[in-house]
Amino acid sequence: MRTKYKYIILLALAMILFTGCIFGKKNGSVLVKMELADGTPLQGIEVTLANDKTSVKGKTDNKGAVKLDVVQGEYTLSANIGLLDKSEHKITQKVVVKADDVTNVTIKDEVLSLVTVEVVQTTTGNPIWKSTLTVVNEEKSYQFATDTTGKVFFYAKAGTYQLKAEALSVKSEAKELVITSGSSTEIKLSVQ
Repeated sequence: MRTKYKYIILLALAMILFTGCIFGKKNGSVLVKMELADGTPLQGIEVTLANDKTSVKGKTDNKGAVKLDVVQGEYTLSANIGLLDKSEHKITQKVVVKADDVTNVTIKDEVLSLVTVEVVQTTTGNPIWKSTLTVVNEEKSYQFATDTTGKVFFYAKAGTYQLKAEALSVKSEAKELVITSGSSTEIKLSVQ
C-alpha cells in the first residue's frame, strides 16, 4: 500500500513540475533600432524597457540597435538623448513582448540632428586632437575637446549655430552651420 502512495505522490509532483514548465512565465525579446529620419543610426544611447515588475537596460551599438530580453508582457520603452545644450530629448513608446518571439521596434527620430565636426590643420589636412571646439547658439556657448581623430560628435535640435576651433592658440574662421531636423551633418574646420 505504501508503494502505491509513493507512486501517486511522485506522479503528482511530476505533473506539477510539468505544468509549471508549460504554463510558467516565458521570455521574449525586443530588438530596438534607433535612427534619425535620414537613416543615420543613434549610437551609444541607453534604452530602458520597463513595467511595474521589472526594468532592463542596454546601449545601442554602432548600428543603432540593442536587443533586450524580458518576460512576456506590456512594457514602456524609453531613451534619453543628451543634447548640446545639456537638456535631454526623451523618447517613449509602448511595447508588447510575446513569449518565444522577437518584437522589432524601429524608432525614427525626426527632431534631432547628429553633428560631426572635424578639426584639421590647414596645410596638411591632418586631424588635430585635443583642440577646442566652441559652438554658439542663441548667445549660449558650449565647448568640447576633439578626440584622437580630431572629431567631436553631438546631438542638437534644428537651428543656426556658429562654430569655431582653436588649437595651440590659433583659431579657425567662424563657420555658420544650419542644422535641419532628422539628419546628420558633417563639417570640417581648418586651423592654420
